[in-house]
Amino acid sequence: MSKTKLMSTLLKLGLIAALLAVAFGALQASPVQASQGSVTLTIDNRSSTGLTLTLRGPAYYFFKVASGDLHKYSVLRGTFSYVLTGCGMRTTGTLVIQQDTKMINPVCGGNVRAAPKDNSKVDLGAKVKVVPATISSDLPLTTKVVLTGPSTYVFFIKPDQDLEVTIGRGVYNVNYYACGVIVNREFEVQKDKVLILSCPK
Repeated sequence: MSKTKLMSTLLKLGLIAALLAVAFGALQASPVQASQGSVTLTIDNRSSTGLTLTLRGPAYYFFKVASGDLHKYSVLRGTFSYVLTGCGMRTTGTLVIQQDTKMINPVCGGNVRAAPKDNSKVDLGAKVKVVPATISSDLPLTTKVVLTGPSTYVFFIKPDQDLEVTIGRGVYNVNYYACGVIVNREFEVQKDKVLILSCPK
């Protein structure tokens, strides 16, 4: 082979090698893409109400899971801001998803036992923050009571009734009609607290 043909062949081979290197590099994921990847998010709703979960971060997701249902989704790894509604409450916060993760929404007012520290299991009950409480009536008539605070609740309480409810923890403004006047008072809901409806003194 002549020297000219040899040089021409080497140049062609070099050009082909360069093109292959560029093409191969283009097919590889960038470090950011590789670090995101996808993981499985499982939502197990064990409560008596439906829940919704909105995630905003590397991508946008909206999930709706009915009472008693379990669904699995593919999501990108990363840090998300979330909006969660369930058990009559709405809460927001930040969530880091870096591995396959299971979110459990327990019975309203309950919690998930033995949640691992590696965040592979998330107790949604700890985020919704509802607690069992009791509304007790000392009034002679059925009474409508409205609680306004972290959420809004309306209950009808019969005379001498002890109504067990599950509502959001926090401070509420309580309104009800009793003994010819509208009663307006404040009540802090905590676990097993009792709100007693009575005539104003």
